[in-house]
Amino acid sequence: MARAKIEGLRAATAPVVAFAEDHCFPSPTWAEVLIERHAGEWAAVGPAMRNANPATMLSWAGIYLHYGCCVEPARAGRANQLPWHNIAYKRDLLLACGEDLRQLLAVEGVLLDELRARGHALYFEAGAKTYHVQITRLWSWMRHSFWGGRLFGAVRARENRWTVWRRLVYIGGGALIPLVKLRRTLPKIRRAGRARELLPRVLPAMLAGLIPHALGEVTGYALGLGDAERRYSYFEMRRTQHITDGDRRRLDAEDFFHTDGGGVAA
Repeated sequence: MARAKIEGLRAATAPVVAFAEDHCFPSPTWAEVLIERHAGEWAAVGPAMRNANPATMLSWAGIYLHYGCCVEPARAGRANQLPWHNIAYKRDLLLACGEDLRQLLAVEGVLLDELRARGHALYFEAGAKTYHVQITRLWSWMRHSFWGGRLFGAVRARENRWTVWRRLVYIGGGALIPLVKLRRTLPKIRRAGRARELLPRVLPAMLAGLIPHALGEVTGYALGLGDAERRYSYFEMRRTQHITDGDRRRLDAEDFFHTDGGGVAA
């Protein structure tokens, strides 16, 4: 996916480029709002994420673990993180990353860290909304989590030029990774006012993703990237193969764009 994004970036001529997923459905005003916000100083602007297939706890686990910082409702403003794969960037700042851009686009969290390290600012735009389809088949969820973890760990260690000793420290602390991420995610559920609806029922689904992700992350620190990028892309580009039959029927029947500009039906 990173190679394809770079080809699109180079072919583009507009000053702002936006990446979007084929399993993500923006509201009609999404592009307009992102372009307006980019009139400011921001290097990258991200939209508010809505759950397109909210019938299962796996879906809620997925959207909060991946996009907890930006799940609606959330307050607009300067941000440290944005929803990966769904961000609008100033094109020239991406091109300035040079040969490192391919690996940075493979794990956009590292790219966002790099932009902030260069003195650029990020913005979360709550007025730009998009509906995201989560994986809802358990075995797919676990495999996606493992390969995403390996991709993250390998790119993080390489781009930050970690020493062998630092890699060993993180490998040794791998068992703590699910607890750390769970601790960071639960307040986001409470902040959104969904604690009564989701807690504690969502916890088993979260752990079913966090544990494989931690195993993959440790593997990435120890053994590097391997085939992780290709395997992870399989789940990203063939999302309908990894949702339940019930989700597929509901999405097929859904009217994703209301005439009132409200986007996907809840």
